[in-house]
Amino acid sequence: MRASPVIALAGLFVLSACGEDPYPPPGPQGRDLSHYLEAPSPLRLVEVMAGKSNRERGAVLIAVLNTHLIPFKAEPYEESGVSGRNLVVRTGNRKKNRFVILAHYDRRPETPGANDNASCVAAVLEAARGVLKSVPLQHIAVDFVFSDGEESGLRGARAFAAAHGTETLAGAASFEMCGIGNAFGIWDVTGKAKGSRIVRALQGAGAQRKIYNGTHGAVPRFGSDHRQFSRLGVPAVGVTILPREDETTLRDYVDHPNSLKWLFPFLRPTIFRTYHTADDRADTIDAAAIAMTARILTTAIVIFDKLAGEEET
Repeated sequence: MRASPVIALAGLFVLSACGEDPYPPPGPQGRDLSHYLEAPSPLRLVEVMAGKSNRERGAVLIAVLNTHLIPFKAEPYEESGVSGRNLVVRTGNRKKNRFVILAHYDRRPETPGANDNASCVAAVLEAARGVLKSVPLQHIAVDFVFSDGEESGLRGARAFAAAHGTETLAGAASFEMCGIGNAFGIWDVTGKAKGSRIVRALQGAGAQRKIYNGTHGAVPRFGSDHRQFSRLGVPAVGVTILPREDETTLRDYVDHPNSLKWLFPFLRPTIFRTYHTADDRADTIDAAAIAMTARILTTAIVIFDKLAGEEET
């Protein structure tokens, strides 16, 4: 998740945009790839990615995609002298009704990047595996985009949109911080996103899975890859996992980020106590939250496919 360049009084200090990590990661790096390969699981993927440089995180993800024989395309880009590489898994054969799911794999240099955003990479990868294996798509195509450069200005999302266009897109969702909690929030539900198929599919997945969820309008201080698509007229939202009991506090936090009370980390919503800090470690991540995220996304894709079919008839 990318914070606005404006510095909040709450102490969320935002560093200038950069390419590859300018200095070593904080604390010990993640486990070796063999840790994942000996017993593959979403949590083990987080444990391997946490603390590694952005280039290394991308290499780990490529190795994991190859391990599971998942077809993908590496799409390098360069913008203003900054290079990056998106990894794209495409499903379905439809040329219209494309549905883009994003999870950025890069991290900020001051944080190991476990919840932001290795947890979502692991969850979206798990959903992609499930869809490829057992969800025949009749009316939509899905692009699972593991994007680079989100933390330095949504560069990967912008490159993907420029390379593939948006004319056939029916919706986009970026998954942010998927490793802590038992509920989910759909945010930036504004403009074309209101009442859109993407929002209805996500809400329907929550109802079908009996997982509490809430929606929120524009979030002033924080953003993610979906905003690049909403700027281009595509219904697009962010999705974040959180503890249900934090909902009121989280709404207060995102609506009033300059409140002095947020100077005290223990008063912040749980997911923002480690956000963009050296404490965003793999040992704070709950495997159940990642598994829940994968179920939500897989179910939402099935519902989205059904909604697209109903609108075609």
